[in-house]
Amino acid sequence: MEFAHCVNSPNQIDSNDFESILKLIVKGGQVNSQNLSHRLRRADLIAYSKIANSIVACAVLKNPNPNYKLNVFEKSQSINSPNEFSLELGYVFTDSNHRGNGFSSILCNKIVNSKPNANIFATTNVENLPMQKILQKNGFFQSGKEYIGDYNDKLVLLIKNN
Repeated sequence: MEFAHCVNSPNQIDSNDFESILKLIVKGGQVNSQNLSHRLRRADLIAYSKIANSIVACAVLKNPNPNYKLNVFEKSQSINSPNEFSLELGYVFTDSNHRGNGFSSILCNKIVNSKPNANIFATTNVENLPMQKILQKNGFFQSGKEYIGDYNDKLVLLIKNN
């Protein structure tokens, strides 16, 4: 099985792959699909895995809205300032048919290592231990407390600062 792991800015991704990434993110759930295309175009970097011509996994280094970022840090009661973190790692998802192959781990590592001096934050469900482990392997640690997110789920804030 031939596969490739790519990291590109949004404007470097062809329109078919961009649409496939959008669909994969929506399939992952827990995302407001309204204006998702616009938010994805504003991203710093998009990492994705392709098998043949199919996108099977993605991770995005986002430029978060300042109000959203402030809300996350306040809800989590983080002692860190949201202003220290310009990027958010999110939209990490692997199609269910391709889980267990390490794609999320590889993509997160590639995208985080592409910005070695950046302060990055991420949020994930408290029950998503595999994602927390991936983030921790990439230098993230929990900041603040568990909090209730927009979809009434328990989330945790993790940060990586340099």
